[in-house]
Amino acid sequence: HRMRCRGLILRAAAAALVVAVAACGDASSDDGYGPEGRADFVEACSAGASADACGCFYDRLADEVPFARFEQVDRRIRDDPTAIPDDVADLAIECSAAQPELDG
Repeated sequence: HRMRCRGLILRAAAAALVVAVAACGDASSDDGYGPEGRADFVEACSAGASADACGCFYDRLADEVPFARFEQVDRRIRDDPTAIPDDVADLAIECSAAQPELDG
């Protein structure tokens, strides 16, 4: 069950990363991250994970991953959706683990 959940959050994270970079390309924020990119990221990510976990993941990325690296990760994921670097994957997993589990 734990590995299946890990796979779901990583697939959601990969989809969100691709969407967020496209949305953030012309962001007004100096570092490339911003509220519009966050909203698009959470929307794309929440198809496979909770909105709270997705918001946490975006916030952690903005705090810990320079936007230029975020764009590099995006390019890797577009070529291979399983190519999420361990440190980025760990952020997604930590945010997912911090959320209460849903029954059902």
